[in-house]
Amino acid sequence: MEFLIPFGIFNLIHKINNNYLNNSMSNNFTAFIHAFLTVLETGNYIINDYYHNINELDKLYYFIKTISTGYFLYDIFFILRNKKLTKLNIFYLYHHSASIYFINQDHYIYRSGYFLFWAELSNLPMYFVYYYLKTENKIKLYIWKKIQVFVYGVIRIPVISYILFITIKDIENFKPVFAMLPIYFIAMYCTYNMFKKLK
Repeated sequence: MEFLIPFGIFNLIHKINNNYLNNSMSNNFTAFIHAFLTVLETGNYIINDYYHNINELDKLYYFIKTISTGYFLYDIFFILRNKKLTKLNIFYLYHHSASIYFINQDHYIYRSGYFLFWAELSNLPMYFVYYYLKTENKIKLYIWKKIQVFVYGVIRIPVISYILFITIKDIENFKPVFAMLPIYFIAMYCTYNMFKKLK
């Protein structure tokens, strides 16, 4: 039940930001905070894994999965309270539910610390794209869209594909990975669309 603490914190961050930003922009900022924290902590996790600091790995991953579970629950409730159930929002609900299931599995077996690091790192430019889209800053929007395509494309296709391959090769229970496969394939499709729109 520790995830209720970050769940409450993310709701509080959103509420505070609502004093300065509209509901969607406040949610975008809250999502950015989660992604940024996750990149920092999973980056630390990867460094400790490299140096075989097993005791630190367990502590770090406990913190990571607690924060991310709390965030995904926050965003599930935000979508259900504030948005229509469009195909995109239904996908987000699936994404968050599957992610909660996946990150609460054994992090050594499923390499979930690595998946989280690269997934959230590739998401970071998206929050700037959304911000500049809503503030109608066309020059910065154009720059960040270019950055987004490069970062997302490079990470989601070769890097995450490689981690997925070596994970599948070593596991016996495929259910957690199967839960994430629709997200993986949709990410591939999104990458294709991003490159296509840049032409």
